[in-house]
Amino acid sequence: MHIFNTLGPVFLIILLGAVLTKFRFMDDNAKRIMNACCYWIGLPCLLIMKIGTATSSENSAKSTLLIMLCGTFLLMAIASIAGWIMKLKPKALATFIHVSFRGNLAYIGLPVISFAFAETEYADKAGSVAALTLGVTVVVYNIVAVFIHLISTHKVSLRAIERVLVKLATNPLLVACAIGLSWNHAAHANGIEIPIVISRTLTMLGQFALPMALICVGAALVTTPVRNIASRALVAALLKTVAGPLAGLAFAHLLGAGAMETGIACLMLGMPTAVASYVLTEQLDGNPPLAAGTIVTSTLICAVTLSIIIANIV
Repeated sequence: MHIFNTLGPVFLIILLGAVLTKFRFMDDNAKRIMNACCYWIGLPCLLIMKIGTATSSENSAKSTLLIMLCGTFLLMAIASIAGWIMKLKPKALATFIHVSFRGNLAYIGLPVISFAFAETEYADKAGSVAALTLGVTVVVYNIVAVFIHLISTHKVSLRAIERVLVKLATNPLLVACAIGLSWNHAAHANGIEIPIVISRTLTMLGQFALPMALICVGAALVTTPVRNIASRALVAALLKTVAGPLAGLAFAHLLGAGAMETGIACLMLGMPTAVASYVLTEQLDGNPPLAAGTIVTSTLICAVTLSIIIANIV
């Protein structure tokens, strides 16, 4: 029942987004506005509050982040070998590696982790640790993904690097994480508390972020053009949803991580491929059909794999 109570709301809201889009209750303009509100306002407010008010989570976040990074780079190595075995061309290989490690941490990861630990002794702490970990991981995801695609097209230049840095500096999720971390440090060092009016405003804005984000995921799954779904999309999806959590579990044992850190890292590594990977792949001249196929396939598979993780690790 705990598994159903954890994943049920997440996938039901994703289904709602898909149904609303399929039956044209939401047009392209509505989806664009919702996604923009979520990306530029809702999620940043949520992250600022989660990180800014986090207490005694620094060591846990460092441990979780280390597991995440080790698992991510191992996935990249495995995906590189698998792509070489499948004789993928450079652009397809770059996309294959990208979608094999980049998970949907903000839109799906945060609500799943929040529900998974809601009835445990880590209920108050897990969300903060996940948010702190997400802040750094998102930076790594973006830098590595862009670099891989640029390498595949031989477009590495000073101007390309400058564009990447500008995108990172203006990414609202990264900016929100930076504000949250600064606020958290000031609160711990100087005893400065968030003014109630700001705290309540950010909390109210953050509350609409997760359900709206999940609706946007459902809408994206319906409208993402999936063509020529081949075995390589399935392989990439299995790497993301199966090999990812297994890698996290292995590194957690090697590092002697606690139960909460292990659970959060494995859940994050087991998240389906991020919808944003399709957009980035399209912008950087990768292989959009492969990205789309992996997004859809991994989202379907993760309903099973996340259930297993929650049942055995959380």
